Amino acid sequence: MLSVPLTAEIQQRLGELAKSRGQSDAEFARELIEASIEELDDVQMATSRLEARQPALTSDQARKALGLDDRVRRQGRQRSEQAEPFRPA
Repeated sequence: MLSVPLTAEIQQRLGELAKSRGQSDAEFARELIEASIEELDDVQMATSRLEARQPALTSDQARKALGLDDRVRRQGRQRSEQAEPFRPA
């Protein structure tokens, strides 16, 4: 369990935002912390990548590294290659 002292202003803002989302203050605070940790992880990874001067990935390399299937993209490309060229009347 974590206990974090908040200023009255932050506590009020947190409560208002939580209420607008239909959540308790604790649920909303947990979501904010989780999102912040993920964001910090992303920033840290990007920073370390820049410091190591690793080359940027192309979109194809990123899809392959993430295991994303691009068959749909290839199928669309094949269909457009098979299409009749536009001929104005």
